[in-house]
Amino acid sequence: MAILLGTVAVTAVVLLGTCLRTPVRKATVRAKNPTSYAFSATVPELQVAIEEVFRLENQWKVPLFPPVPTKFPVGVSYLSYNHPTLRRPEDLLLLPLRLDEAKHSQCFILDPELGALCQSTVYFSNGKPLKFLARFHLHIESLDAGTTRVTVEAIDPKVVNGTRFGMGPCGFGNFPNLEPVAPTTVEEFTILRYIGRHLGITDMPEVIHPARGE
Repeated sequence: MAILLGTVAVTAVVLLGTCLRTPVRKATVRAKNPTSYAFSATVPELQVAIEEVFRLENQWKVPLFPPVPTKFPVGVSYLSYNHPTLRRPEDLLLLPLRLDEAKHSQCFILDPELGALCQSTVYFSNGKPLKFLARFHLHIESLDAGTTRVTVEAIDPKVVNGTRFGMGPCGFGNFPNLEPVAPTTVEEFTILRYIGRHLGITDMPEVIHPARGE
């Protein structure tokens, strides 16, 4: 009898958690942002710039995205990243950079693992912006002797839409409910502008966001 009641209780919580989630709404983007940009630099110069700008110490000082308040600190670098002189809020997520050796030495991957990367300006639920996460593939391609193109591709983008009840490493509990979404181009071009700012480029276009209320 006790086992039956426990099963019923767990089922009720699961169903309640499911019912509390609301549909994801995608705002209308007036135009897509570029997902590639030709920089006036050689391939080796771009490789060095990317490695420098995405060093954890640099992201700690100059975040790629504003910190995302969250009660699920499951990203790779919050307070777990210890630096003797640098301190940031616990909700700042850093993106480790690694070579995509399976493809080519001129490909990099930014991977926030399970952490929410930023507050989306495209995806909403119940009138509130959703937390967005994805991995990003950075491909470097030489166009000529002094021009190199960087292309950014969002891989497996998701948003955090409410919570779900389930089993975790410490037992049953509420966990972020991750829903797949389409890439927005907002995050991709933000990454390109981050690289450009590090190179001293000041005339890159602004990131295009949906107008408020769209």
